[in-house]
Amino acid sequence: MRLWGPGVRVVDLRGLLPTHKYETFGNRNPNKIEGLVLHHTGADGNDEDQVYRIARYHSGKRSHLKAGGAPGIAYWACVGGDGTVYVCWDLGKITWSQGTRKGKPGYQPRSNARFLAVLVMGNFASSHNPQGSSPTPAQMYTARKMWTELAPMWGWTDTFFGHVDFGKPACPGDMLYGMIRNVRRENTSLRVDLSTMLGRQKALVWLGFDVGESGVDGVWGLDSKMALRAFQSTHDLDDDGMWGPKTDQGVREALRAREA
Repeated sequence: MRLWGPGVRVVDLRGLLPTHKYETFGNRNPNKIEGLVLHHTGADGNDEDQVYRIARYHSGKRSHLKAGGAPGIAYWACVGGDGTVYVCWDLGKITWSQGTRKGKPGYQPRSNARFLAVLVMGNFASSHNPQGSSPTPAQMYTARKMWTELAPMWGWTDTFFGHVDFGKPACPGDMLYGMIRNVRRENTSLRVDLSTMLGRQKALVWLGFDVGESGVDGVWGLDSKMALRAFQSTHDLDDDGMWGPKTDQGVREALRAREA
């Protein structure tokens, strides 16, 4: 699988990083991955040693991911300061990268299984983290290149996210999130056809609302209706699960706001 452009160094760390003695990540069908989420470390260090340190912390007793330690590092891959890609897991592993922030707009209970998580190592500046630094040009190149190589393979168009879309305001920093938003603009997210069930599901997923285990399949079942009701409830609309004129307008406004 080709995920990187010319000159990008790749280091395969699968099976080499520290893991928990008993805990294990679940498995997924790699063919059903729906998009890419970028994260930052929130700490200094962007080389191979830092990948090992993160893995030790995530799987150790003091991990914030789970009392007593998570199964291992919470990302499929990491991007070092020189643009090196450190592959941590097979695509079929469900890492715990997005967390479970119930009750917040954009929360998706199966987001860890749905999306591929990539950590761009560094503590990057944003309005919530003004003391942070900037990702290197090599990191920016690799992060964008991974999207451009991955998206056609799965048929993704605009399901490119930052951790901020799942309730972590400072992550992955303004520069990376700005790049993500630019890519989404380039990939027709505002031209989704809301007259079709497929388009409506796609819009809800893009806005952060879970349409069920089967994903975007054009079948408007109970999960899609519940996702619509969740959207309506967070946007001061009648949460009747019906796609009427006010809901249609609300979805369009939310799409525009997300792109602004």
